Amino acid sequence: MNQGRTIKTIVLFLEAYNSRKKVIKLFQVTECHHRKIRFAPRIEEEEDMQEERSDTTNRKEEMQKYKRKLSFDLVKKMYPSSFRNWPILNLLKPEFVIQIRMVMVYGNGGNRALIVTRDKNVYTLDYNKDDHLKINDTHIGLYPKEITELCGKKIRTFTCNSAFVLALTEEGEVYSWKFSEFESDKRSLIPNMQPTPTRVMFKECIVDIACGSYHSLALTSDGQVYAWGDNSYGQVGIQKLYDDDSYKRLGIHKPRESDYNQIPNKVAVPNLISKLKEKNVVSIACGSKFNMVVTGEGKLYGWGDNKSGQINYTFVMNGSNLYKHYAHPIEINVNDKVIVKVACGFEHTLVLTDEGKVYAWGNNDKGQIGVNNNLSFSSVTMVDISELVLDIGASANFSVAVGTNETIYVWGDCFDQKITSPFLTGLSTIHDAFAYSRMKFMHKPMAILDSDLEEVLNILKSLELPLNVLGLTFDDPSTSDCIIEVEGQHIHVHKAILQFRCQHFKNKFQYDWTENNDSKLDLSVYIVLEEISYIVYKAFLNYLYTGTIDLSLKKTLELMILADKYGETSLKKKCNQIVEQAITPSNVAFFYSKAIEYKVKEFEEFCFQFALRHMKDVLLSEDYLKLDINIGIILFKE
Repeated sequence: MNQGRTIKTIVLFLEAYNSRKKVIKLFQVTECHHRKIRFAPRIEEEEDMQEERSDTTNRKEEMQKYKRKLSFDLVKKMYPSSFRNWPILNLLKPEFVIQIRMVMVYGNGGNRALIVTRDKNVYTLDYNKDDHLKINDTHIGLYPKEITELCGKKIRTFTCNSAFVLALTEEGEVYSWKFSEFESDKRSLIPNMQPTPTRVMFKECIVDIACGSYHSLALTSDGQVYAWGDNSYGQVGIQKLYDDDSYKRLGIHKPRESDYNQIPNKVAVPNLISKLKEKNVVSIACGSKFNMVVTGEGKLYGWGDNKSGQINYTFVMNGSNLYKHYAHPIEINVNDKVIVKVACGFEHTLVLTDEGKVYAWGNNDKGQIGVNNNLSFSSVTMVDISELVLDIGASANFSVAVGTNETIYVWGDCFDQKITSPFLTGLSTIHDAFAYSRMKFMHKPMAILDSDLEEVLNILKSLELPLNVLGLTFDDPSTSDCIIEVEGQHIHVHKAILQFRCQHFKNKFQYDWTENNDSKLDLSVYIVLEEISYIVYKAFLNYLYTGTIDLSLKKTLELMILADKYGETSLKKKCNQIVEQAITPSNVAFFYSKAIEYKVKEFEEFCFQFALRHMKDVLLSEDYLKLDINIGIILFKE
């Protein structure tokens, strides 16, 4: 059970509201049928029952049709165009789409996708015409299939190419797997990579990953960089000879004496890039066969393939073969600018400076450098964009920049055109731009923000429906995906609604509470340890669903304390107004004592001032006479 059921329930409520006239009519018809069944002869009764069954079937079919339509409408409203612009994602069912937290489209022309749902399950989406044979699955087609090795893990990001995938978890673990169907093991440049996710072992915590065509990079939490995979152009950072133990450790073959000047082609075990050890790297990027990194001081370093001048243009321009590749990082000076981000295409490089300017260099055969000079290669050149730039991206022969006005510029191989200078589009996000590039795969995963329920609430408002329509789902065991246990009693709730409506629960569900699975109910049970009564806690949860309070004055005061503790200022204010309006000379002493007991300073002061203004009546009240003498003294301490 998960958020999908919550949304489906809301869909049913919306459907019922939108079809309320039909529902009333159906109730009237049903009532008439019941009357006939009660008084008519048996033959007519059987005919009526058969007619009613037919009507029920038709109603169900009609309701299903409305449900499907409304589901699709909700998905369109709740998910941005950036999501719907990817054709493969439009093949998913709405009830599954609603569960998605992160998605990465990759593969040949965007024919594959990786999906992380809100319950931490991970799926692959591709055409399984071959995979089904391995597991005796007769279901052939495009549908999500669980990646069991990653389910339950907190996926932070993915990076993909045409042959393999890397996944990074929030705990700093890296997993890799090969998916390419045409890459044979004998000629593959990918060493020791399995078709299922396998842990890549690091002693350090990894915070970012990147990959080229056949090699990978990993960035540690302390600014170190590791590389592994294809090393044909030194992109793994290995060139010198090692002793026998070092070759074994790195998983590479020791070269023959005649090959002493050769670079090992494949490195299976991540290699620490020692030249960057003291540089404090903060971001990494990969081109097809080269790498770029940015340090905390805004300096840029690169190594690997340089045949198009994507690292150092000088030697390519002079026709020199001396530096067609670099096995060790070299510092790249970009007009003495401070670099804040780097992005790499196949054979070109983009950087963003702290001044909001973009510079590019390398291969320009498709206009990907953004200079209209008809040159196949370009040196470091400032890209002419009419506003300051906030973000950049690149892949293949394509470049994109995001302006300060949230405008999207593209150049290079895009819209089936060779665009040689930045073109201002009408696109909304950087993901939209990559959806229209020729390669049609994402440059990084797309995160789906937790704004879906907010959109649902906006839809309710736009349809002039009350907020408390959500109250119909409160404490409903048939739709809930979570149980709150207070004083041994259960309250059935929906994580998504609580997380959206209350920051306390958002923090608790994500970080603090330990989840105990109840195998019988298949629900998450969260035990409340605070000294709060079941009635008050249930009222608090009900408020999150309906926005209403239905408690006695004493319990409302307790609810105000809970609201203050959980940081719900609007609820606290509402409770305070209810209690203050109900304060009278006859009960102010009682509430003053409770304010002291609960340590509610503002309310204590209110009661005190009210008592001063009505001193005579308060002294004669029964509540005051029942108070502890010490409380009475405090109340009239002046």
